[in-house]
Order: sequence, then structure tokens, then C-alpha cells
Amino acid sequence: MTFSTQASSIRPYVLVICCILVALSVAILPFCFSYISIKLPVNLLFIALGLFVIVYARSINMQEFKAIWLVLVCLILVIGIAYLSLYFAYNIGATKQAIRQYLLEPSLFLLMSYLIVRRLNDKELMLFFVLLCVALCYHPLVTLYDFFSSKAFAKSGFNTIGYYRAMLPHYHTPATVYAFYLLVTLGMSLSLAIFMRGVWRLAAVGFVLLCFGAIIANGGRFALLSALVILLSPLLLYSYTHKRAIVLGVFVALCVGFGALYAVSEKWGARYNFHSMINNFYSIWNTPPAEMGKYNKGCKATNCSPHSLDKPSDISMEYSSLSRISMLKSSILAILENPLRPNGFHFQQFPYNIQNIFPLDSINHPFPIASKGGERIFPHAHNHNHIVSFWFELGAIGFLCVALVVWVLLRNLYTLHIPLTHPHQARISPLRACMLSGIGFSIVGLVVANIFDCIPVRDGHLILFLLFGTMLALQHPANIQSSKDNYATNNQTAL
Repeated sequence: MTFSTQASSIRPYVLVICCILVALSVAILPFCFSYISIKLPVNLLFIALGLFVIVYARSINMQEFKAIWLVLVCLILVIGIAYLSLYFAYNIGATKQAIRQYLLEPSLFLLMSYLIVRRLNDKELMLFFVLLCVALCYHPLVTLYDFFSSKAFAKSGFNTIGYYRAMLPHYHTPATVYAFYLLVTLGMSLSLAIFMRGVWRLAAVGFVLLCFGAIIANGGRFALLSALVILLSPLLLYSYTHKRAIVLGVFVALCVGFGALYAVSEKWGARYNFHSMINNFYSIWNTPPAEMGKYNKGCKATNCSPHSLDKPSDISMEYSSLSRISMLKSSILAILENPLRPNGFHFQQFPYNIQNIFPLDSINHPFPIASKGGERIFPHAHNHNHIVSFWFELGAIGFLCVALVVWVLLRNLYTLHIPLTHPHQARISPLRACMLSGIGFSIVGLVVANIFDCIPVRDGHLILFLLFGTMLALQHPANIQSSKDNYATNNQTAL
């Protein structure tokens, strides 16, 4: 028996093993840096890649990549520009490491998931989808458990919402970043609620509510906004009658709702006082970034730029929002100096790379400054607007490439014209439409979340690229056609 014959006989088993390894990695990645080394899930992914290449290497041809050429070109350009940014970066070694961890490895696993999912039949794809759902479903459960078992809840009850930030215990970064997992799980759950039928739909709707409750318990203001956008995203991505009128009506309703929130929040605490934030935004924005600390009462010589000291003001804003505005304006001013210049890849290098443009004593440096490792430096790990940060890190061309990748993913889902009221009548099997929708809803929510922060970090970044690869495979024209033919032949009526 030749090697090719042996390989053909074990291929289905290898695909299943690869799917299991990918799902297992997705399940344990959030435990990295706190409970386990990230080497474990990364090595599992490399094992899956190795198994796939050994068995399928001869069947891979360049035609498979023709449908995703634009995404591949964008990824190659982003990687190239990231290496070019080493010339402008403050720490070359740390930037090289970030390129490997956030671009090279994830892109490799994106291609792996793309090639694997391209070869899955409907039964294997169903197994992979179930494994992914299982790998993600514990996040809202553990978040709610953390909230209700906390000392803060025992003392103050539901009044602690927004102040106690529930998440997976000992997760290695703040709860704001952990919201990534809750948003992805919400997107997948919403898709299941749309496509499932009978008692399974009720169960999926229940899990959507559970996810939303977990996001409330997580306490992130902008995670909650992103969750609301995810719940509304089917209205944008699906097809239905009177779509323009309904979308316009929803937009007007949201404007009225935000107007009511603006009025009601006047009596709320500083963290949620949107009335005060909006009223004072114009004055704050027209202040140089290094002087903005004067609008926070906790600003002292130990944590603020000298430009913010001894400048009393009647305006007051809580620190989190104020620092975000200061970082945003400083980043935009740096971009305006040279929109094409890549200032150093990765958002976690921002505290160092911003100094190459605006030194600590510059009026345009963000106002927060603290002692860290024996030196005075911007104390936050990164900028808090990933969209602007992409432009700051990669320049205009790199930013355009990132935007194009997201646009391609969402455009391909949109052009499927999945009927909102009868999603099973889409020109693709319900299973594939469900998976595409779940990932697409999640991406829409993450775009909104990244207006206010930079998420995810390395563990979630690997998961995100695996989902990108899965989505690209499901959107492949050949897969759509074969999926449509199989669905018509089998006359499926539900997932």
C-alpha cells in the first residue's frame, strides 16, 4: 500500500483529531499566564498543523487561496509594515516578539483553520461547531459565579454592578479585556437562537440572556454597548422586507434611548455620568493632552504630567474616561505628524513608542505619568482605541489593510442575503449560515468594543484568527455551492 493510499484512508480521522485539538486549545487559552503556560495550547495548535500537513500536503493547491487573495495580500502587507516599523520602534526586541506572537503565529493558524474547515463534510463540521460552542460556553457561567460569590455582592448586592468586575478568576488581564470571550460567546449564542428550532431555540435564547447577564456582571460600560450592537447586528447583516425603514426606526429609537440616558445619568456616579462627560467633552478635547489631568481631582505630581499641576478647573471627569481622551488625542496628533509612518507595531508598545514622537515633558504626551521599574513613564499598557492604534502602529497603509480584512469578512456574510424571518432558506446550509453568522455578529461587536479599548490580547488573539480562518473557509464559493447542493439533496430542516 502506497503512502498516498494510506494517507487517504486516515484523512477523515486526522481532520477530526485536528478539530479536537483546535477546540481544546480554544478552551484552555484563557487559563494561560495564570494557571498554565501558553506553550501548551500553542503546541497543540502546532501539532494539529503538523498532522494536517503530513496527511494533506499533496492535496493543497494554489487555487484554494484564490478566493481569499485579498485577505492574504493584506496580511502580508501588514506583516511587512510591522517589520518596517522596527525602524521607528523604541524597543526592537519587544516589537519583534510582538510580530511573532500577534501576526506570524496567528496568521499561520488562520491558514490552518481555513484549510481544515474547507475539507470538513457536514457531519465533521457539525462536530467542530459543537466543540467550539462547548469550548466557549463556560465563560458566562464562570463570570456569573464569580459575581454572585464575590464579597462585594455579599456586602452590597446588585449595587455592586459596574464596580465589581466579574470574570474568570485570576484571568491575567483586567476584566475589560476578558469581555472578549463574553462577546464572542454572545454572538455565537445569538446565531444559535436564530437557527435552532423548538426546545433547542428556547435553550439558545436562555443562553443569550445568560451571556447578556454575564456582560452586565463584568461591569464594562463599552462591553455592554458592544453587546447591544451584537443583538442588533442581524438587522444590518440579514435580509428582510422594509429593511431601510426598520433600520432607520431602530436608529431613531437608539438616539432617543441615548438621549434619555444622557438626561437620567446626571445624578449617577462619575463613572456612569454620561451627562457630565458629554457636556464637558468639548472643553476637555480642546485642552492639550498633557494638561488634561487638571480635570481629575486625583492628579498629583506622582501620577500626572507637570503640565496638569496647579491648574484648577471647575470641570471634573473620572480618571478612566479622561485618560482615554488624553491617549486618543495624543495618538491622533502623532498620526497627523506623518500619517504614513508606522510608529512601532503592537498596542502594548505604545507607552514607549509615543515617547519617540512626544517626550514625557511634551505638551502633547498623555497626562498620566508614573514611576515604573525605576523610570518615569506612561503607566497604561496600551492606547485605549484599537482602531486609532492600528493607524499609529502601522501607518495609513497598514490601517487600510486591517480594515479591508474586516470588511471582506462582513461583506461576504452580508452578500449571502440570509432571510431574517426564514434563515433556513438561505443559499447555504443552515449549519454553515449559523456558524458564519455567529462569528460575524461577534466581529461587529468587537469592532465597537475596540473603539474604546484594545482587545483581545495574545490568548484571545489566537482564537480570533482561528475564527477568521473558519469564516473564510465557510465563505469560499465552492463550499457555499456544495453546501447548497447537499442541503437540497438531504432536505434538511434544522441544524
